[in-house]
Amino acid sequence: MEFGLDVGSGKVVLGCPPDCPDPQRNRYLIYVAGEHQVPVRETLAETVASALQLVAAAPASP
Repeated sequence: MEFGLDVGSGKVVLGCPPDCPDPQRNRYLIYVAGEHQVPVRETLAETVASALQLVAAAPASP
């Protein structure tokens, strides 16, 4: 799973809506995100906004 590979990179935001059909499946992802200080957002708009903040704060590539 890509999340597991990138969770420690500092370049990840996890979007997990509370009203998904099976929220139990997200419990582990949310736990792992918390262990790595990954932001967890509940809406697509919040997830995208957080991702854009990460991009804006990242150092410019040469």
